[in-house]
Amino acid sequence: MKNISGLLILLIVSLCSCSDPYANTAYIEDMKEVPAATYLNENPDTYSLWVELLKYTDLYNTINLNSSYTCFVPDNDAMNAYLKSKNVSSVKDLNKDDAITLVKYHTIKGAKYTSSDFENGALADTTSTGDFLSIQNGGLNAIRINDEALIIGLDKDVTNGVIQTIDHVLTPITETIWDKMQVPSYSILKSAIEATGYSEQLKKIVTTETLPDHTVSVRKYKYTLFAVSNDAFAKMNITDLSSLATYLGATDTNYADPSNPVNKYISYHIIGQMLSFNSLAKFETNETSKNIATLAENELINLSVQNNNLYLNYDANTTSGVLLKVINSNCKNGVVHEVDNIMPVTTPRATTVQWELTDYSYLAALYSASYRITTLSSSFSNWIDSNANGVECYKWQSVPEDRNGVGYYVADKGSTVKKLALNSDYLMLQLGMFGWVEMKTPAIIKGKYTLMINHFNALASAKGAKLSFIIDGKYVGSQIATSGNSSKKDQFLSTTIGQVEFTSTTNHTLKILAGDTDVSYLDCLIFKPII
Repeated sequence: MKNISGLLILLIVSLCSCSDPYANTAYIEDMKEVPAATYLNENPDTYSLWVELLKYTDLYNTINLNSSYTCFVPDNDAMNAYLKSKNVSSVKDLNKDDAITLVKYHTIKGAKYTSSDFENGALADTTSTGDFLSIQNGGLNAIRINDEALIIGLDKDVTNGVIQTIDHVLTPITETIWDKMQVPSYSILKSAIEATGYSEQLKKIVTTETLPDHTVSVRKYKYTLFAVSNDAFAKMNITDLSSLATYLGATDTNYADPSNPVNKYISYHIIGQMLSFNSLAKFETNETSKNIATLAENELINLSVQNNNLYLNYDANTTSGVLLKVINSNCKNGVVHEVDNIMPVTTPRATTVQWELTDYSYLAALYSASYRITTLSSSFSNWIDSNANGVECYKWQSVPEDRNGVGYYVADKGSTVKKLALNSDYLMLQLGMFGWVEMKTPAIIKGKYTLMINHFNALASAKGAKLSFIIDGKYVGSQIATSGNSSKKDQFLSTTIGQVEFTSTTNHTLKILAGDTDVSYLDCLIFKPII
């Protein structure tokens, strides 16, 4: 966390100055190989308007510093279209603070991203505004940024970074999810969110806390909201909060009560993590359907592919379901997808459940700079402080107490085996002999399941990192080993634990009991329905 704080300080110093502090210190070693701003200046037919913007914001020489930059640079056609959209004729007619934000949003300091780094999902490093850019990679000639701009000039190396030329100006993220609701087309949803109290959550971006060792932990909040427009409500003759409550069968106006139908409806539309369209449409091998947990207790949304369309809560009997009308509206604290109907709370059928043991908003907030980032240049690992505030997702006891306990790991992009995990991340366990960790599963549809665990299996001469699994107080199957399957190579394995049956749709208590002092790297538990 200290390194992240240091980077933020450098960003503030180098990219937030009101005047250009580096006017006489431009980094130029060889005029045949020049830094970013100089290169742009030497190619006015393509970049003259962006250069004008850099100079107007006093950031021209900053971009020439001896550092590592990735610059997403709109060409002149893109800049002219942007100026026209702002009803101005010159870069200098833009509000200067807005112009500075624009440059910062297009600039990543401290990392060079080339086309080989552009995988679907968020880039590992934030822009100088502290935001993540998302990638949609359809091939070398079809790489898009934020589903907004196409890269039309790839990988121009300069002495202090790389330039990626784009065909549209990116829109800086300045709004929270709650801010997105402040438009007339969402007035009914807005009033319901406010009445239930979820507006406070959807306003949160970041909080800080001081840990027992006096270090400062920064937690960023990420949510996904399936937004219902007034037009979608109108299909069911819903015109305001009162008529929504009547439609949902709410008998009182205590909408803040989690048992109130309005509260359940709103929490059903919120996911406790940021899920882009690509994440929603990602399924286990050979699967085309999955259930995801919502903030509504024991309520799930089903995602499935039908006729090449992604549906929410598809009903095979009526061959209908909820479609995403607008996707990937990125926010400071997550993403909004607009749905095409009101999407009532529905109990989906049993499907294979992939429960990532790292799927908790606490981890997403605590490790926001690394959480589920699949393009890290080096791996990230951290053991969680058991005394930290808010560690509500895990309870554990190490035996002896000096064992590391519970931690979080993200594999680097060059990893060949560990990267095979979903989102490249793992729950790390080093609990010691008879140590244990306990956590709550998401809600799982009632039925009988085969229970499996996906995990990294380190090479070893003998099997170790032994674990037993207990659900709702009952052992499932027999003890397994998560290392030593091979003495010659590391492996990523899916190991069967046993069978379990649930008599109701709810969440469950999982307890993992350690059988030795070795470290385990656990990806996800898989509940596969037994038909």
